[in-house]
Amino acid sequence: MGIAVRFVQVSSTFTRKEVQLLRAAISLFILAVIAGVLGFSGMAGGLASIAQLCFFVFIVLFLLSAVGSALSGRAPV
Repeated sequence: MGIAVRFVQVSSTFTRKEVQLLRAAISLFILAVIAGVLGFSGMAGGLASIAQLCFFVFIVLFLLSAVGSALSGRAPV
């Protein structure tokens, strides 16, 4: 997780909200995997659902940011 978080912090194409959502999605995914390994299937399913929701919200925000950047004529970094 540390490597992915450091990569996101270095990248300037993501907004602050997108980085927070990505961190939440990664954290919830890791919690879901740990809960699944320990046998808490109900808890793992719930955490996985929340992580999936955060991931899709992040994707939508990223696409909106990319389209907005392209329409404004800014050069990619």
